[in-house]
Amino acid sequence: MALSQSASRELTAELKTLERQRQNLDQRIAAIRLLTGVGALDVDHRLPFSFSAGEQATAVPADGVGLRAVIRTVLAGGHMAPSQVIVAVKESGYKHEGKTPLETRVYNELGRLKKEEAADRDEKGRYYLVA
Repeated sequence: MALSQSASRELTAELKTLERQRQNLDQRIAAIRLLTGVGALDVDHRLPFSFSAGEQATAVPADGVGLRAVIRTVLAGGHMAPSQVIVAVKESGYKHEGKTPLETRVYNELGRLKKEEAADRDEKGRYYLVA
């Protein structure tokens, strides 16, 4: 039994919405794991971080993880000022190369995320992910 075109469009739109919500939930889970170390040893393969065991779990960016993935994971934790995002990226252990300072790169990437409507700013100037 084939679906009508309108039903197919509605289901496709709902599927896209659900996939965005799942991505946001995965990012929030990753941020919570990053901040708390909870579940650090049974890491979900979709997370952009790997964790090392020790007295206190520490987050270490997995090989090939880009700055944008780190920023999105950080922002999954909620609204943050650019300076807070910069501190969280530094604390995540992200290693950058190049002449441009990390602070500048993070601020520029936040601007790009906003321009692409993947992130926005609240009335206090704090960034957050758009659902």
